[in-house]
Amino acid sequence: MGERDCIRRIRARCRRHPLVPLGIGDDCAVFSLAAGETAGLVSTDTLAAGVHFDVAWHPPEDIGRKAAAVNISDIAAMGGEPLFALLSLTVPGGLDTVVLEAVTDGFVAELERHGMALVGGDTVAGGALALGVTVIGRADAPV
Repeated sequence: MGERDCIRRIRARCRRHPLVPLGIGDDCAVFSLAAGETAGLVSTDTLAAGVHFDVAWHPPEDIGRKAAAVNISDIAAMGGEPLFALLSLTVPGGLDTVVLEAVTDGFVAELERHGMALVGGDTVAGGALALGVTVIGRADAPV
């Protein structure tokens, strides 16, 4: 099953929420907490070793920067300003701490380049390095 078919099947099982005029199927969801408010934007992506990068080939700092940048660009594509991010890491047991710290340094450096802060996330032990990123932003247009 391809990615678009997978998304279509998931969307068919979910109800729409009245505060989310643009949700499943776009790279960035648009929401507001009340009618007429500034639009909130949220984007999430997962980058997985062996699919989106190879730790043996890619500098760890670049992996972190890319993980932040793909979500920041989704917010920008909607005409929005990225504000803060959450980072969820799947960390394999054998991963060198120097690599993990460099990935984190690259991620944080990309956030700082855009005036953003890392405000939370999650960590879990797993078989391969993966970075799940959520970026929250705002747009001037009311929803």
